[in-house]
Order: sequence, then structure tokens, then C-alpha cells
Amino acid sequence: MDPSELAVWIARSRESPIGMDREDFHAAQVVSAVSGGTIANALPNWGRASSDDPDAPINELMGGD
Repeated sequence: MDPSELAVWIARSRESPIGMDREDFHAAQVVSAVSGGTIANALPNWGRASSDDPDAPINELMGGD
């Protein structure tokens, strides 16, 4: 990729960012469709752990304490 193409992609990303949040939302849509649950319940809560344990989000995601 040459620098001018990179500049186009950077500008495009600023106009309409497609990132991990959007990917998480799409995955939550699939999970809610398969499980019959809600999208809100299927979304991960990255960085919003209820404790000071740095592993809490991963443990919660994996079904742990």
C-alpha cells in the first residue's frame, strides 16, 4: 500500500469508523438470534468489571466468577 492509499483509508475510517465495537455488536446480533436472548445481554462489557481484578472481564466472559 502506498502512502496516498493509506491516507485515503485513514480519512475513510474517520468518516465511518468500523472497529471492534461494531464487530462485537454484529456478534451479539448472531448470539441473540441463535439463543433467543437480547443483544444487550450478548454484548461484552470490556473494561467495565465490577472489581479491581484485571482478569475479571475475561473470567466473566469465560463463565467464571
